Amino acid sequence: MQFNLFAGSILGLGDEKQVAALGELQRTGVLGCFALTEARGGVMSGLIVETTATWSPHDECFVIHTPTDGAQKNWISQGLTAELCIVMAALHVGERKLGPHAFLVRIRDPSGALVAGVVAEDMGLKTVANDLDNARLRFTHLPAPRESMMRRFGRMEVTPCRPDMCWLLLLLRLLRLLLRLLRLLLRLLLRLLLRLLLRLLLRLLLRLLLRLPCLLG
Repeated sequence: MQFNLFAGSILGLGDEKQVAALGELQRTGVLGCFALTEARGGVMSGLIVETTATWSPHDECFVIHTPTDGAQKNWISQGLTAELCIVMAALHVGERKLGPHAFLVRIRDPSGALVAGVVAEDMGLKTVANDLDNARLRFTHLPAPRESMMRRFGRMEVTPCRPDMCWLLLLLRLLRLLLRLLRLLLRLLLRLLLRLLLRLLLRLLLRLLLRLPCLLG
């Protein structure tokens, strides 16, 4: 667990700075765990990730959250003792859902107490290997700094907005909103026109039907 999944994830997914920090973790003996599998995943556990990491632009951090009981992380080895945890969570930025990403978060303080927003429970008696601790982890709006994202393949960059650019962005958003409203209006108008055409056609058909006997006579 410590070397293959925890440290291995940092080696494979972290940038140079994050990989370099592994030496200090090794020197100080900090334990870590790897949280991927979820309760509702079943046989697809690992492919289904419902734990979320939502970017908060106001606080400039990610918020790790377990939205349902089924999204709890299950069978997490060293989860009852680890200070740090690699959490696989679905990244949400605004309205965009960007899929699973890895985050390095602290789940215990140096005294061993769980930090606020983290619950760890023992998975209970097993048929074998009861000497191994396997935890169920739940996160409740746990703040994680921007640097917590593993950054080898992607990172969150916050670019300050110039006043003139901010106005431009605002105008673009207003234009998008206006376009949506126009589309809705066009749809309503088309529906009204279709209804009017259908009524006219029905009236014409009724007139023809009423005149039909006269024409045939």
